[in-house]
Amino acid sequence: MATALTQRRLDVLVVDGDAVTIVEIKQRASTSAVGQLLTYRELYRVYIDAAAAPSLAIIAAEGSFDMEQTLAAFNIALYLV
Repeated sequence: MATALTQRRLDVLVVDGDAVTIVEIKQRASTSAVGQLLTYRELYRVYIDAAAAPSLAIIAAEGSFDMEQTLAAFNIALYLV
């Protein structure tokens, strides 16, 4: 059932009760990470739980100066480490 997600190499799936968060870990937060998260969210809904509304997050060493508006538009959390 989760084959589509695992073949796409989802970085981290956090499940805490009913709350689900899909996390991408990158050196730099970028548009590609946003695209991956949006794709994984849709695959999660198709293959695991159609009613789910997983949260999305990026963990990165570096941010990108032009990503703030895009992250906000898709409600994606950014954690810089």
